[in-house]
Amino acid sequence: MTWFLLALSAMFLYGIMNFLYKVAAEEDYSSSRTLNITTVTVFLLCVIFAAVRGKLIDSPGRLGETIVFSLINGFLFMIGTVAKIQALKYTPSYVIFPLAKTDILFIQIIAAALLGEKLSLQQYAGISAILVMIILLAGEQRGSGNSLRAKGLVLVVLTA
Repeated sequence: MTWFLLALSAMFLYGIMNFLYKVAAEEDYSSSRTLNITTVTVFLLCVIFAAVRGKLIDSPGRLGETIVFSLINGFLFMIGTVAKIQALKYTPSYVIFPLAKTDILFIQIIAAALLGEKLSLQQYAGISAILVMIILLAGEQRGSGNSLRAKGLVLVVLTA
């Protein structure tokens, strides 16, 4: 399977997963149950993908390393999942999903601050566009009578 098919598959599955998060939030399903199912699924997919790629059989140490990183990935995914589902309970999905994708803003800032990377003019323009989007989406919520709760905004940032 080529990287392109894997990327398309991941995009499609991620869309389905986010739709199911919105359903869980709207129907007031148990966040802990949704979280447990999601975390176990992510962990198992990480281990299976590593096994299929042959990365588990290199050495016994590689298996332990893969499991540790899979657990870390699952834990961080769990935090993001809970935050996203809770944020969807307070704020419409058309606000949450774009704001949840602002992780690139944090990545760029951290890379510049900690790794000494130089930002290009295009990257500064992208960061500016993200900040404008945040302001517009938050402002639209306030103006529509449904105030954007501080808790929802904090949860969205945690998701990112």
